[in-house]
Amino acid sequence: MVNKRTPQQLVWATVFMAALSIVPEMVLAAPPALSVSGSTIKAGSQVAQLSGMSMFWSNSGWGGEKYYTAGAVGGVKKFFGGNLVRAAMGVEESGGYLSDREGNLRRTEAVVDAAIANDMYVIIDWHSHYAHEHTAEAVEFFQRMARKYGKNSNVIYEIFNEPKNDVTWAQHVKPYAEQVIKAIRAIDPDNLIIVGTTTWSQDVDQAADNPIRGYANIAYTLHFYAGTHGQGLRDKAAYAMSKGAALFVTEWGSVNADGNGGVNRTETDRWAAFMKQYSLGNANWALNDKSEGASAFRPGAASNGQWSDSMLTDSGRYVKNLIQTWPNKTGSGTGGGSDGGSGGGAGGGTTGGYKGVVNLPGRIEAENYTAASDKSSGNASASSSNCTYYGLDVDVQNASESTCNIGWTEAGETLTYKVGAAGGTFDITARLASVNNGQRVRVDVNGQLAGIVSTDGAGWQAWASETIRGVNIPANATVKVTFLDGMTNLNYLDIKRASTGGGGTDTGGEPGNGSVNCTIGQKDAWGNVFVLNGIEVKNSGDQPVSNWKVAVDFPQPVQVLENWSSKVVSVSGRRVIFEGVSYNSRLSPNQSASFGFKGSQSGDISKATCSAL
Repeated sequence: MVNKRTPQQLVWATVFMAALSIVPEMVLAAPPALSVSGSTIKAGSQVAQLSGMSMFWSNSGWGGEKYYTAGAVGGVKKFFGGNLVRAAMGVEESGGYLSDREGNLRRTEAVVDAAIANDMYVIIDWHSHYAHEHTAEAVEFFQRMARKYGKNSNVIYEIFNEPKNDVTWAQHVKPYAEQVIKAIRAIDPDNLIIVGTTTWSQDVDQAADNPIRGYANIAYTLHFYAGTHGQGLRDKAAYAMSKGAALFVTEWGSVNADGNGGVNRTETDRWAAFMKQYSLGNANWALNDKSEGASAFRPGAASNGQWSDSMLTDSGRYVKNLIQTWPNKTGSGTGGGSDGGSGGGAGGGTTGGYKGVVNLPGRIEAENYTAASDKSSGNASASSSNCTYYGLDVDVQNASESTCNIGWTEAGETLTYKVGAAGGTFDITARLASVNNGQRVRVDVNGQLAGIVSTDGAGWQAWASETIRGVNIPANATVKVTFLDGMTNLNYLDIKRASTGGGGTDTGGEPGNGSVNCTIGQKDAWGNVFVLNGIEVKNSGDQPVSNWKVAVDFPQPVQVLENWSSKVVSVSGRRVIFEGVSYNSRLSPNQSASFGFKGSQSGDISKATCSAL
């Protein structure tokens, strides 16, 4: 897609930013245009990585309108490190668009103008719970926005914030959305449009089952508040994406859904990992100083973007760190942070990858990669004089055991290793370390999933082993390691002849004495691709169960494409073995866990079965 900014707009943006002096001096370039490809939102040809802040309601007299300034927008970029801002223009409530049209237009356009000047993406949000009752007003407003801003790739239209639970998708939201989309597309043929979903933008599954058709670049809104919403909503979202729906988290909070309470760090961490896993664009609620848990600032914080950390609430501190460290944000530099490892300094050596092979059984040292995909800038060289550095911008450092390890990893980075002599079944033990628990690492052999292991969070140099058992490795194979969540140090892979025990991943811990049952709730297929969702693992015994493990069997050989709320232990022919993750692996008596996955196989999906191991 072409760059939508005109030369005249570039000149104006340069003058505008110079006058405001809200960001460091730089060459302006409009961000890549956004598009939807299946369930993925792309920026140009790459997966979009968008993270930033949402304004509070724009309504006159509500208090949050003071942040609708160019200085505050510049602060979202400079202070928070964001590349996205959301203008939440209130509609029905007092002081909103219907009662103060000019005031709300002025504030909204100030935010959009400043975002364009800062080369940021901006969501123009019709912040309404009953937008379908004001379709004519919405059409008029979005046509105005499209005429004024439709040639700018920065702009995203959010046409219905949060339909409440007394609004239906089929009767209210979808017909309304189709009218507004038609009006926008008559002027702006391709900028991203986001459509709200029912029950405060949680029912993304309903939109996925009955999507809007006939228009390109349509996504659907997902909202969550970590103190209220958990795995059930993530399961809904995963299901919607498995059906091909693109999602955008235009509003989220670390506290309760009413905006109050403290930061629920455990659940917010889970949501952050989920958003990173699926590259979901996100805007935190809210850039405001209201006295409530969801506000980023303490009461009285400046509205001009001249902020300090002392002004932040607990939520604001958490959110700032998340945005700054969001991996590979799209567009110009917006700040960032380190995600693991220690040490520094440049090393020497070759630059084209390790040229040797490892004969099995044997140990593959992490730094002896033959190919790599590195995204982070933490070290980008060797900080160890004991290592030969093989280049490719991989981050190598001294290790507290063995000699060297790979560090500063980000989600999606890969390492590839070559095997020489092999043949037969092996156990692969990964030596991992991280300050975070549950950071996942995937291992593939010749392009086939061998298993997924995860960290225990004891520290950057506190090494622990996780073993993938029963992996067939032929001679001259390629072993690929993918850091699914990043923030993981890898020391080595020990590959030995398979033990006589059963397959699976050895993660330690004592099994419970409960009785586990497994049932599959939902089976959907289109062609050879399928989704199994609502797979319920229940402890029907009178003792707790830790580290549950189940097998899902198929009539034909199967491949796993995606999974959620579970770890893939192994894939062998027609059988996939799953186990729980950190937050659902332990089951008390009569307690259940639910997970799902997307895969590919040529047999009758209705014959898939699940059994406990």
